[in-house]
Amino acid sequence: MESKFEFAKQLIREAGQLILKHLSDELVVEEKGRFDDLVTSLDKEVQDFLVTEIHKHYPADAILAEENNLRHSVTDGKVWVLDPIDGTVNFIVQRDYFAILIAYYEDGLGQFGLIYDVINDRLFHGGGIFPGHFRRLLHCKASTAGKGPPGRGVDAAYGAAADGGGLFYPA
Repeated sequence: MESKFEFAKQLIREAGQLILKHLSDELVVEEKGRFDDLVTSLDKEVQDFLVTEIHKHYPADAILAEENNLRHSVTDGKVWVLDPIDGTVNFIVQRDYFAILIAYYEDGLGQFGLIYDVINDRLFHGGGIFPGHFRRLLHCKASTAGKGPPGRGVDAAYGAAADGGGLFYPA
């Protein structure tokens, strides 16, 4: 499990670099269902990157993701849950107060959750117990807390952390 955790930490930071590289690009913005439920071209690009890398390293694992209707029950096998840009409205308007979220489940039990505040380069994790990761304890939410409504990705990341104790630690 620790190898998946280390892989996920590296992957989420690489996805953050992709966002930073395109931070000042003009975005294509679409409504998904409501006027405040938006997706950008960068959301889709980051999710495609995450999905490709996960399938490259773990081809048998399934994915449940925010964009492009990637659906798979977290109770069915090994499942990665992705939200490439949680806080899309904040991202569009401010280019701040958003996060990348990754959670990992096995047969419905959350193994770990990662929340990466890209702009402030702050990575939090919760869930599984891994050697060397007992740093200062934080009872926190993502840096985006209070800046907008949480999405499904936040719920999944918190859920995966809750299965392992419900606390997030700096990674």
